Amino acid sequence: MFSNASPWTTTNRLIADSDPAMPPQSRKPRCRIRLCYAVAALFGLLNGCDHDSSSPPLVNEDNSPLDDASERTPSDGVPDCDRFQFRSKRLESGITFHHQSGDSPEKPFPAANGSGVGILDLDLDGFSDLLFVSSNSFDPGVEVVANQCYRNSGQWGFLDVTSPTGLEFAGHSAGVTVGDFNDDGFPDVYLTCFGPNRFYENQGDGTFREVSSSSGVGHPGWGTSAAFLDYDNDGYLDLYVGNYAEWTPDQNEYCGDRERGIRMYCSPKSVAPQADVLYHNLGNGTFADVSESSQVAIQRFRTQGVIAVDTTADGLVDLYVTNDIHPNSLLINQGNGTFVNQADFLGVAYDHAGNAQAGMGVASADMDRDGRIDLFVTNFEGEHNTLYIQGESGFFTDASHLRGITSGSLPWIGWGTAAVDFNADGWTDLFVINGHTDNNMHDLGREGTYRQPPLFWENRQGKFEQCIPRDSPFFQSVHPGRGIAVADLDQDLDWDIVCCLQDLPPELLENQS
Repeated sequence: MFSNASPWTTTNRLIADSDPAMPPQSRKPRCRIRLCYAVAALFGLLNGCDHDSSSPPLVNEDNSPLDDASERTPSDGVPDCDRFQFRSKRLESGITFHHQSGDSPEKPFPAANGSGVGILDLDLDGFSDLLFVSSNSFDPGVEVVANQCYRNSGQWGFLDVTSPTGLEFAGHSAGVTVGDFNDDGFPDVYLTCFGPNRFYENQGDGTFREVSSSSGVGHPGWGTSAAFLDYDNDGYLDLYVGNYAEWTPDQNEYCGDRERGIRMYCSPKSVAPQADVLYHNLGNGTFADVSESSQVAIQRFRTQGVIAVDTTADGLVDLYVTNDIHPNSLLINQGNGTFVNQADFLGVAYDHAGNAQAGMGVASADMDRDGRIDLFVTNFEGEHNTLYIQGESGFFTDASHLRGITSGSLPWIGWGTAAVDFNADGWTDLFVINGHTDNNMHDLGREGTYRQPPLFWENRQGKFEQCIPRDSPFFQSVHPGRGIAVADLDQDLDWDIVCCLQDLPPELLENQS
């Protein structure tokens, strides 16, 4: 199962081996670590999408037709995928969570980015439970929305267990990562937030105890994403925390048209980047901040996503970090407690033209089944989603155009993404959820749409073809998408999807492929 760390990342390895591409039935757990992937071994090939079929027009979430012709263009020329189908299960799930972004006329910067969802088996009953996190208004007079935890009772039924678990934090939550930091067999929960991050220790009885301060990981910055990893192979999970920027409500710049009273979210360039943090697990319930000694604090970029994966196949977990209008970072584990950023040298810092992109969502898998880890990054509108394919030499190439990713992704703002084998044919498919940051862009005469269509690519033996899953209304609609997570929620041995939508209830998609 995959748990989303934030609106940007989708990969916190839960009880996994090496490759996230393959269906749940092929996983063979080897340890109780929530890190980055789930694994693979099903290689039977099936036929691809039906290129003769015509896609239905895109619609709004209430199935009404779109008024803006520009919003109908994603389906033009995009075929249906007869071998993929997803059915919404939200209305029958019992989930009543409603996300709050904190958006307001003042356009506070953190509100643009949304929140993620965590997947964990909180009571070890074999079912994947859900933790939805929310941000809130920066106006103290507005009613707050608490994070909500739902226990999976089977057959797509979920029970609200927020209060008894103690996970009802009501603040500015962005991301979730899950890992068994004390090796007691129960998953613990770390939240990245604007303001102090939160860390919850699973007590093994269905409740959690907040240990943010006592463990030493309650970082007070603007946290976006996080990842558990055992970087020194001592058997204890360490923690990497990605931070975005220096910002306070009092420093919120006015961007837009002041004379007309139209305020927009400011550019990322308006805020100074903040250094990320690496915590070393001391094995006694506490962590030590080793950001300086490990050399991860050398760089200051606006981090949005992070994934922990052994890119070099040397038995040491590396870190790939996606950064907003900064080059992405590939922190190669040196095996002596330090990391060296080799993203530029290895070809994963920029796109093929040498441009630093928005660096938002991130996923990883062996996309072409050559035994090497590849990387996938979602980006802003006008920037293609970037597929980095690793060659035999260990260097990566931006193969987005050659592999069929570029054109379909250019018009949209990509957030959460998943690289998994949705139809169990042995090849990693791609899913991206999209949504604009500004819901009032038309007031300034800007083109674009706030709600945007999700994108799906079928992997056809290493080359990706964009298509729309058949009889799947979610994929024929537009949404203010942010975070996602994938897991086998109904135990039928395939990947289901949980989607986080800005200022809306989430969506649960049953994989019927």
